[in-house]
Amino acid sequence: MSALEQEVIEKFRLLDKEAQQRVRTLIDQETEVGEFDFEAWMHGLEEIWADMRRHQSGHSPKESAIDILRAIRNGEDEG
Repeated sequence: MSALEQEVIEKFRLLDKEAQQRVRTLIDQETEVGEFDFEAWMHGLEEIWADMRRHQSGHSPKESAIDILRAIRNGEDEG
């Protein structure tokens, strides 16, 4: 633990309970993971689907998405 971390902890312990709660709330807000960006996620999925359609156009129509995923997994296992 760094000297700065130790100092922050020591100062935190000097605060009353209400002040500690305010500091905790502020820290939680500062370190909170941002909201889920559904639009960006959907855009990423659309790109994946478009890529799969481009790749699948050269494959047999009987080849399923499961077959494609297995081929990807097998390729990753080798590398």
